[in-house]
Amino acid sequence: MKTGEHTTKSQDINSGKSHHKRGASGLNKVAAIEKADIPQEPATATYKKKGSFASEEEKLTAKLRKNKDKDAHSTRGGETKEKTKGSSTLNNPIEKTTAFGKQKFVKKIIVDMENGEVKSLEEALELAEEGTIIKLCEGVYTCNVKITKPGIKIEPRDKDKPVYLLGNDGPVIKIDLKEKEQFVVIKKILLAHSGINIVAKFKEVQLAGIVNDESMARKANVKYLSEYDIQKDMNTVIMVSRGGLILRNCLISLRSLPKNLNSKIPCLVALPNSRVNIVNCEFMGNDNNMTTGCIMVKADTVMSSCRFTNFKSGAIYSVAESGSQVVIQDCEITKGGNVGIYCQGNDAKQYILRTKIDYIDGIGIRVHRGNRAKIKGCEIMKCQVGIEVLSADPLILMNTIRQNFENGIITIAKNFVRCDGVIKYNVIEKNKDNGIVCAGRENYTRIEKNQSISSNRRSGIKALEGASITIIKNKINSNFAQGILLVEGTSAHIESNEIFTNFKANIAFGGDNSSDTVIYNNKIYSSRSEGIFVIESGYSWIKNNQIYDNNDGIIMFDSSPHITENNINENQRAGCIVSGSSFPRIEKNSIFGNSTSGVIIRDNSTALILNNKVRNHLLLIVIYRSSVTTTKCLPDR
Repeated sequence: MKTGEHTTKSQDINSGKSHHKRGASGLNKVAAIEKADIPQEPATATYKKKGSFASEEEKLTAKLRKNKDKDAHSTRGGETKEKTKGSSTLNNPIEKTTAFGKQKFVKKIIVDMENGEVKSLEEALELAEEGTIIKLCEGVYTCNVKITKPGIKIEPRDKDKPVYLLGNDGPVIKIDLKEKEQFVVIKKILLAHSGINIVAKFKEVQLAGIVNDESMARKANVKYLSEYDIQKDMNTVIMVSRGGLILRNCLISLRSLPKNLNSKIPCLVALPNSRVNIVNCEFMGNDNNMTTGCIMVKADTVMSSCRFTNFKSGAIYSVAESGSQVVIQDCEITKGGNVGIYCQGNDAKQYILRTKIDYIDGIGIRVHRGNRAKIKGCEIMKCQVGIEVLSADPLILMNTIRQNFENGIITIAKNFVRCDGVIKYNVIEKNKDNGIVCAGRENYTRIEKNQSISSNRRSGIKALEGASITIIKNKINSNFAQGILLVEGTSAHIESNEIFTNFKANIAFGGDNSSDTVIYNNKIYSSRSEGIFVIESGYSWIKNNQIYDNNDGIIMFDSSPHITENNINENQRAGCIVSGSSFPRIEKNSIFGNSTSGVIIRDNSTALILNNKVRNHLLLIVIYRSSVTTTKCLPDR
């Protein structure tokens, strides 16, 4: 071969990668060129240093091999340097720290449906052993076998090419490991359930005349978790029967379900003796069916940075037990129904942190009987109800609850089971009903240090049906009805609050059991109506408050409160009005600067007025003829 020919051939080889045909024939030509056309050292190069031409040869050979690998990667045809055989072993085992501990990966399997030696995920799982990485080439896969081997990682081979894992009947992925401590990892895969076989089964039931079969014939109900027939072969995308699952950067979808199915379909179900760790995943429901995001039944759960959309039957159900680890943080739940997050389990303590919940046609977060969930730093808006507590003891802390279509927070003591929830450091505003509602006997909700309970269309705080609550150090203002409303049969300890500019009375209470109400050391001012309104109340206690700039300071009707050591001043009409058949004790108060009178006593009322400082009024004390009063005042000289 001549030197000139050699040079030309070398140039052709260097530019040859743009002219090779795709596919197996192209790769065979590359291999043939690599073997036959590597240039030999010409005679004129006899006196060159040994190894100088060899280095050029190695560079050229490396280029050819790189070209071959690139073609194989782009077409997935023919043989590649990286074998797709299930027995391929990693030269350097990889040890990675996962959410559940360290795992050493020693084996790799590449699944290629078109040209690989392993063509299905089922075959790869059969070949896999503990510590195997299964890489899926672009395509649509199924998984009709259980994953029973621990330490398996399933992920796409190519970063920018999608991998779909679909199913038609039962779970799309079934994980059933021997031990809870074992786990499987799934990354960057789209998982979906088509629901095709659900329709086919229902039609078979109808044709067979078995329409009374509850599991197939009853209409799905939006309200109850019990409507789910939770079992290991139920229709769902992911079923974790036992063991652990680490889910990363996946999309779990039910959008392709047929319309108006008669059964509820969840995306993920984790049963007892299992644990899941889910980060940066998206769950998508279906507008036309009763779908749910996740159901965790006594399963340890850590969920971070996930998004849930369009789940008409609820996004997350967590049924835990005492000692379970359940953390839901930095998630977003939107455009759903029934409930955003449901917490159940006696003495269980779920942590719901920094989660945004909006546009739920139901309850943002529901805490069921005996549960002790901690809800912190969440934003709940434009739901039917922000948070509902049913005979439970949650800590509701540092949340923003606003613009909901009914109440911001409602706590209920049902069937005489205590409710001891704590509502603290929250902003509760612009809800279309009340800010906070507490209902039921044995309801001892504590409402403390909330930054703002304001601009709600009705009352800021409302107690009813025998509740006995504590309200301390809150800022309650600008509500369209009362600041605090205690309906007949309820009572409250109200201390050190700032209550102002509410459209109706800043505080209103009365009726049976209201005699246990204590109003102590509050600032109560600038109401368009009364500072405090009392009706048909027993011997309640109003002490050491600053009551000013209201329409009237205190109005009572058929009541007998003890009003002592208050500053009642600069109200637009009277400082204190005693009416109906009231029998108050008014002593040691400083009543001054009100526009008309210090104290007005009328109707059949009798008042004991002792040691008060009453000054700077047009009329200090006004007593109508029918009233009987014992008076001992200290007027301003």
